[in-house]
Amino acid sequence: MAAARIVYWAGEERAPDLTHAFFRASFARGEDLHRSETVLAVAEAAGLDPAAAEAATRDPAIKAR
Repeated sequence: MAAARIVYWAGEERAPDLTHAFFRASFARGEDLHRSETVLAVAEAAGLDPAAAEAATRDPAIKAR
């Protein structure tokens, strides 16, 4: 769920690359996207600020989407 919230928060322009990064992490490397550390590491590797990404996962407006 956190990965989906981060993709939504990152916006349409970044969504395709970020989605692919999460898919590669999960399916190609076997990383567990249920772990917040993993999700934030993928987001950071994709160029996002991990602290801002983590805050986005708790944002009520994003959670409502």
